[in-house]
Amino acid sequence: MCRAKCHVGYQTDDAGLVFCNRGRWAPIQPEVVSTLVGVGRAADTMPNTDPRALEYLGIPDVIYADVAFNILVKLDYVPNLSIVKTYLNSISENNIIDHRVDMMRQMLIWVGPNIEDIIDNLDFLDVLSRLETFGATKHPVCRTGICGRDFGYLAHGRVNSSTTTYMSEARVVCDRGYLPRHPVLTCMASGQWDKPALCDPVNCSPPEDPPHGSYLCQGHVFSDLCDVICDVGYLPETDDILGCSWTGNWTAFPRGNVTEMENAVSADDVIPKTLACAIADCGNISMPAHGDVTCTGTTYGETCHLTCHDGYERLSRDNFSCQVHGDRPTWSGDPECAPGSIYMNN
Repeated sequence: MCRAKCHVGYQTDDAGLVFCNRGRWAPIQPEVVSTLVGVGRAADTMPNTDPRALEYLGIPDVIYADVAFNILVKLDYVPNLSIVKTYLNSISENNIIDHRVDMMRQMLIWVGPNIEDIIDNLDFLDVLSRLETFGATKHPVCRTGICGRDFGYLAHGRVNSSTTTYMSEARVVCDRGYLPRHPVLTCMASGQWDKPALCDPVNCSPPEDPPHGSYLCQGHVFSDLCDVICDVGYLPETDDILGCSWTGNWTAFPRGNVTEMENAVSADDVIPKTLACAIADCGNISMPAHGDVTCTGTTYGETCHLTCHDGYERLSRDNFSCQVHGDRPTWSGDPECAPGSIYMNN
């Protein structure tokens, strides 16, 4: 037997295996030879040859169910072919009867007591010449290996390649906001590209928390968003939100505006921005009639004290503080002075 082997970078769809049949080379598939040898072993009519003896010719050490059935059909002595076919299918997995010689032997015994003698007296070359070649030819052609243009589904990008033959290179080009995991793919001798074509989103480093607050982010890749959560007594300076841009920087845009967000993270010129927390400011407290108010300030935690004029007294309290309810800073009450009870009696 001889087998053709293509040089590195070349391929053939033909196994390229031929055997010398009475002075002429005849093609045969390796699967046919391996199955015929396996059937011979099952019938104890062939020596248990070391499988490595045929390995260098690319002949596997397994039995193929469909080929075994084809061989038994050629013997013309096998009854109940449909049952034989069903049995072969039952002891095979994906058409391969691997390490199941004992099961093959039981089937041959069931087929008939004379089957071993029939197989023992087979003319090996004659059987080979009568079997299906399964597409094998005497003149295999080695052609340049081709990887083709099937790069699988590539989200957010495309693959550019002028040629797809052995050692050709293809370049992965990704959409804005994405980077190729492998910028260059090379066609290997196996006819496969050496790496997958993938586009990964750009990464943004986690933003540094602002003073008196922290960021709450949905992620740190392109188009992910971060919102600022301010400490008690502090509020966001703006109604903006952060987005991870295609440059790997965080930028800000108005909250809730999808169009603004898409434009901001994909803009040609991205302006890096951060968010800030400012102390809540309640503003000036209302001034009461017939009274004075003195305050330590107008921001969160500051207090005001009410002093009513003579003949008047506070209506509720005399001390007020700047507080925050939700996102709204407000004083704890309104200072009011009303005529006192003595003043009312007079």
